[in-house]
Amino acid sequence: MKNVQSTPCGIEPELIDAIENPNLNELISDVGELALDSVLTDGLLREIPVINTLVNLGGIFVSLRERIYATKVLSFLQPISKIPEKERKDFAQKLRSEEEFKKFSETVFMLIDRMENRSQATVSGAIMEAHIKGKVSYETAVRMCSMVTRAHVSDLRYLKTFIDGVQGKNDMIAEALFSAGFISNGGIDGGTVGVPDSSGTIFVLNDYGRAIRDIGALDYL
Repeated sequence: MKNVQSTPCGIEPELIDAIENPNLNELISDVGELALDSVLTDGLLREIPVINTLVNLGGIFVSLRERIYATKVLSFLQPISKIPEKERKDFAQKLRSEEEFKKFSETVFMLIDRMENRSQATVSGAIMEAHIKGKVSYETAVRMCSMVTRAHVSDLRYLKTFIDGVQGKNDMIAEALFSAGFISNGGIDGGTVGVPDSSGTIFVLNDYGRAIRDIGALDYL
């Protein structure tokens, strides 16, 4: 199997081309609900540069894993496609003028390779959407995307309505979110006599947890 994580030579500009594609929103909407095989064979994908290039690279999408990779790229682009065309073009031109497009594209491709499913890819795309809109820095966006790859989707759903304090029966979910980096340890609560599950670790939402909720990235789950 070919290594998708190692970005094929010369493909880095294709991601930027896709981001500034004037028809990106229409194309993503059209292919978003197609079955896996259809996503890879539908002619609409020829209009999305990065997908078109990957599909033509010597039959790169042979195995199921590589087909899933293609759908994750599409899922990542979905939130970004909702950004007005001018904002997307301005972002792309800024990357080109600063010659940062290769670094940006390689980082995104490596993050996508680490994602377990399309949901993680969509949430990460929403984080990058926030960066393009100037809501979070590039470093923060990349860090949060990396954190998303370490979190189970059901745990991220729990994060949507997380409330500071002892998590009781959901302590294991909180531990996982703590390991991913979205919540912090706030100490120990001795509990209340006679109240089940009232004692344990106090978990509190940290800056990254607040940020991913504030920018609406978890709303895609």
